[in-house]
Amino acid sequence: MTPKAWEAVQALAVDLPDVTTAGFECRLNDDPQVDVAIRLDKTGFEFAERLGENPIWRSVARVGAAWRDPGSCLDEGVRDMWLEFDLDRPGCPVPGVFLTLIQHQPANIGALVEAAAQAFGGSLPPGVHDKLPATIAALPAVGRIMRLGVMFGRGGGATRVEMKMPGYLAPAFLERVGWRDPSGQLPGLLERLWSMLDNVTLDLDVSETVHPRLGIECMVHTSPQQKARWRTFLDYVVQEGLCRPEKAEALLAWPGGARLPREPEPESFWPVGSTAGEFEELCLRRISHVKFAYEGRLAGAKAYFGFLRTRRNTSVADPRGE
Repeated sequence: MTPKAWEAVQALAVDLPDVTTAGFECRLNDDPQVDVAIRLDKTGFEFAERLGENPIWRSVARVGAAWRDPGSCLDEGVRDMWLEFDLDRPGCPVPGVFLTLIQHQPANIGALVEAAAQAFGGSLPPGVHDKLPATIAALPAVGRIMRLGVMFGRGGGATRVEMKMPGYLAPAFLERVGWRDPSGQLPGLLERLWSMLDNVTLDLDVSETVHPRLGIECMVHTSPQQKARWRTFLDYVVQEGLCRPEKAEALLAWPGGARLPREPEPESFWPVGSTAGEFEELCLRRISHVKFAYEGRLAGAKAYFGFLRTRRNTSVADPRGE
C-alpha cells in the first residue's frame, strides 16, 4: 500500500465506526488504489446518524433504520450489511451497499434491493424488477445467492449478484440468463481454478440486461496449512500477467494475528483492546479472496483482505499450548 493510498484510508477512517470486521480491496497490477469495506450489524449505524449533516451519511442512516424496522423486507431477509467505499477521488465517497442474505434463493429478491435503494434515496430501473427474479429462477437447484449489492457511487443502476454453484454448472446457467462468452474459454478456466481452490463465487451485474463483465472470486480456506496453496494460486496469477510479484508476496505475508494493547500506544494504528474480566481482544488478519474480471479473457485481478476483532478467554488453556 502506497503512502498516498494509506492517507486516503486514514482520512475515511476518521468518520467510520469502531467495527469488528473490515477489509481492503487492492488492485494486483501497477494501480495503487486501495478501497475499504466495513461490516455492519443492525446496531452499527449510530455513526451515520451522528454525521447526519453530510447527505451521504443521512442516506446510510436511512438504510440502517429500514433494516431495524421489525418485520420489514430488510429485517427478515438480511443477515449483515457491508459498506464499500471507492477511494479514487477526494472527499467522502458514496458507498456501495452489499446485503448478506439469510435465505440463499429469496423469493422477494427484487423487493430486497428496491428497499435498500429507496432508503438510499434512489430507485432501481424498471427492467431490474423483471431481470433479477428471472436470474435467480435460472439458478441450478444447488446454486446459492450469497450477497446482493448496489454501487450507488458508480451509477448505472445495476445490481451485483454474488452466487455460488459447482463450476461445471456455471456455463449453462450463464447461457440461460443471457450472458455470452465470446471466446468460449470460461469452462476450461473454471476447471483450472477449481483444481487450485476451495470455493469459486461468480459475480454478475444485472440491470435490464446481464452485463458482459463477469467477476470470479477465488478462495482458499485460511489456515497456516493452506499458505502453500495460496502461493500456488498466486504464482498462477503472476504468470498470467495480472499480479506484481511483490504484491503477491505482500498478500502472502498478511495472514496472522496480534493481541490488541490494553493501553494506548503512541502512533499505533490499532485501537485499545477490551480489559473486561478474563478476556483479551485479538485482531486476526485474513485473506478473503482474489477476484478476476472476465470478459472473454482474464482482464484484471484484485485482492480482498482484512481483519476481524475477536475475544479470547485467557482463563481457558489453549489446547495448542500457545
